[in-house]
Amino acid sequence: MVIYIAGPYRGDVDTNIANARKVAIELWEAKHAPICPHLNTAHFNDDCNIEDDDYIRGDLKILAKCDAAVFLPNWKKSAGATAEHNFCDTQKIPIFYWPDYPPAKHEPNRQAHPIEDFLLRANRRLTTGAIEYGDDSYLYNDVISEIEEELIDVANWSYLQWVKMQRLKTKIGRLEKHVSEIKEW
Repeated sequence: MVIYIAGPYRGDVDTNIANARKVAIELWEAKHAPICPHLNTAHFNDDCNIEDDDYIRGDLKILAKCDAAVFLPNWKKSAGATAEHNFCDTQKIPIFYWPDYPPAKHEPNRQAHPIEDFLLRANRRLTTGAIEYGDDSYLYNDVISEIEEELIDVANWSYLQWVKMQRLKTKIGRLEKHVSEIKEW
């Protein structure tokens, strides 16, 4: 799906661009085609002599071509994102609020592995934390690596417990056989 990313631009411009970029990256990784106006016109206000309304009009033309829109957690603080939200309402463009977004259409024979799905959801929540609190310590690589290591440990432990259960079942089966033989005597 072509998904428009809406959120504040003005204010802390660099942080707002970075936040929108993080969401765009995750949407690409989820097999969507995101449109990120923050990156489309990054720092144009320094070089381009047009009014804010011109940017919004242009963004609404782009938004009209999109399948859905994802609104960043602090979108209500932005007059532009509020206009985009109202536009989505009137044009019946599906609205999602980050970290939620529409599922990607997978290839016919491919289903997401449960661990892959879990990691994507964890990644979304961490990105939301980073955007909400402006704290990059929430970001993926280190935390996701830790989660992967924990999942591997849990999987290994689960397998060992399963092996122990299988051995126990075998021993119980042998005991039951011996008990039935003794009863027959």
